[in-house]
Amino acid sequence: TLLYFACLGAAFMFLEIAFMQQFIQFLAYPVYAVAVVLVAFLVFSGLGSLFAESRRRSPMGLVASSTVVIAVTAVILLALLPHAFAYGAAWPDGIKILLTLVLLAPLAFCMGMPFPTGMQVVAKRCPALTPWAWGVNGCASTVGATLATLLAMYVGFRWVILSAVALYLVVVAAFTRLAPREGA
Repeated sequence: TLLYFACLGAAFMFLEIAFMQQFIQFLAYPVYAVAVVLVAFLVFSGLGSLFAESRRRSPMGLVASSTVVIAVTAVILLALLPHAFAYGAAWPDGIKILLTLVLLAPLAFCMGMPFPTGMQVVAKRCPALTPWAWGVNGCASTVGATLATLLAMYVGFRWVILSAVALYLVVVAAFTRLAPREGA
């Protein structure tokens, strides 16, 4: 349980911080980039959480599929963003902001699903761990923001994104131990 929520918190912040930096290049103004990326991550992950809350069946399927989409989307964005940024460099700011939201929406939407799904499972299986799950996730998110910055200084933001992908794979592995078996 604690590994699941710690990896979720750190991975979420790794992606958020790394994509803020990536989109500074595209939007040209750091304040715009931070604001737009934060809005994208918060709004779309909130919608993903809302969607996950409405899906009470198959928590393992939801966590597995959402983390696979997160991993694939993050790697695709990592590969395609430099080309998209070069192509759209001269576009007006409004179009760049809209494109940023569109590019980050699927990633952020899926990033919102594992947390509420995990909380539902913990609340059912071991309610006493619910405060620990919240606390560990919050702590890992705080440490993750700082760690993402430090890691980027040493190995670059590309590796921060790839590290987040690896953490999401750990999330799936940890969830297999956390979630009840299907049909059990």
